[in-house]
Amino acid sequence: MHRAETIELSFGPARWFSAASGALFALGILAILVSPANGLWKLAFIAMLAVVALLAFAYTANSHRAGIVRIHYDYSADIHTAHGTDGHANVGAHSWVSRWVSVLVLVDEHSTTRMECLIFASQNPPDAYRRLLAAMRMRSATSAAHGANW
Repeated sequence: MHRAETIELSFGPARWFSAASGALFALGILAILVSPANGLWKLAFIAMLAVVALLAFAYTANSHRAGIVRIHYDYSADIHTAHGTDGHANVGAHSWVSRWVSVLVLVDEHSTTRMECLIFASQNPPDAYRRLLAAMRMRSATSAAHGANW
C-alpha cells in the first residue's frame, strides 16, 4: 500500500472571512441600537464591539498568518508564510479539525514558540483536506490509545 508522504495545505483567513466579520459587526451594531438600554450603555457596547472588530481585522491582516504548510507522516511540518519566512515545527496536541475549518497548533522544535494555522476546507483541494481530517483523527485515536492502561 502506498502512503502519501506529505499533505500540503494553504492556511490563513478565507476570502469570505473579512466579509463575514463586517456583516457580524453590522448585526451587532443593529442589535445594540434596538436594545432598550440607555444611550451611555449603547455607546459603551458599540465601543467594545469596535475594539473587537479592529482586533479581528488586525488578526486577518497579519501576513504571518497566511501561507503554506506541508505536514509530513510523522506529524512534523514545514511552514512557508506569505511574508516569506520558512520554518519547521511539530503538530501540537491541541490541534482540532472539523468538516469546514481546522486549527493546527504548530510548535517550533527549537523553541517553545506556538503558531496557530487556520485552515479552511474551501481554500484547499478536497483530497488534501480529507487527508488532513483522516490523519488528525487517526492521530488523536492513537494518542488516546497510548495513554490507556491495558
